Amino acid sequence: MEFDPSLFLSLSGLTKILVNGWIPAGIVCYFLSMVLWLKALKLGELSYVYPLISLNFVILTLAGYVIFSEEVTLTRILGIALIILGILVASRS
Repeated sequence: MEFDPSLFLSLSGLTKILVNGWIPAGIVCYFLSMVLWLKALKLGELSYVYPLISLNFVILTLAGYVIFSEEVTLTRILGIALIILGILVASRS
């Protein structure tokens, strides 16, 4: 589905968005991530939990590779390694 701003201006356009499948799935995933984030903040310290957000880059890169066959370059692998190293360092302090 291509982005078309006019879809938001009509009832038929909004229906088309809602029955797409990917859009509602994305909204549900976003809601679940918000609930889990609030739960994590309730259980842990902000300075400990917050660096875990950077794991999104790692997870999305892996998902892009597995699901969409996206190319993962050496530079990206090194960046992911630095992110993981940073999380490990932050969690041990």
